[in-house]
Amino acid sequence: MKSYEISVVTPLHNVPLHMFEASFKSMQAQTMGFENIEWVVVVHNCSEEYEKKVQDLLRGHDNVVVDLLHDSQHTPSSPRNRGMDIARGEYIGFLDGDDKYTPYCLKTALQHIKSTGTDICMFRREIELESDASLLLNDIVLWDQTREEIVVNKDTWNDKKIFCGMWPMVTHKLYRAALIRENGLHFDPTIEYAEDAEFSAHAYGLSKSACLLPQMIGYIYFVNSSSIVQTVPKDDA
Repeated sequence: MKSYEISVVTPLHNVPLHMFEASFKSMQAQTMGFENIEWVVVVHNCSEEYEKKVQDLLRGHDNVVVDLLHDSQHTPSSPRNRGMDIARGEYIGFLDGDDKYTPYCLKTALQHIKSTGTDICMFRREIELESDASLLLNDIVLWDQTREEIVVNKDTWNDKKIFCGMWPMVTHKLYRAALIRENGLHFDPTIEYAEDAEFSAHAYGLSKSACLLPQMIGYIYFVNSSSIVQTVPKDDA
């Protein structure tokens, strides 16, 4: 059985297939080689027809695991938990089914998290809006953007910069899998919104150190009508 340095977990619930195909292409474009990444796609509470289309799309790739999950939950928590339980990689990343990685993301994050010996590597994200009538509420980077890499530990930790400057989402991070496995870290399925924040808070508290990449945009986050956005009238002038 092939071993992988990185496993990527994707919860998938009725994401339009053309958007998931774009996510798939971003995985195939990874400069470390798609075949060197374990991709765990957990299809959550979907119809048999949708499940079959996803299986057909991903068929023939030995590094892809498609898991079908049906439960009473309605958030990404349970499929992410299932994906983490399946993942075999030394490091774990999270990619939502309607988002994308930039081509160099995983290779670069892996290099930094290994060279620094840290538990978490955080990078920046780019926003892709559903329409030009959408306005993102806030996306701030408080770290020194003139530096390629910043390593923080318990002595240099800054809660304001960690929680407000890099967002609490799990998708623009790479985690050392042992941090998750040894501490039984899981997403709380009873939290209806922002389950990422609770997971991140526990991960930060348990980690000995983290590295931040203030210059690297590694994740493309798609903001649709269900995301935290404001809708503003178009200017026809």
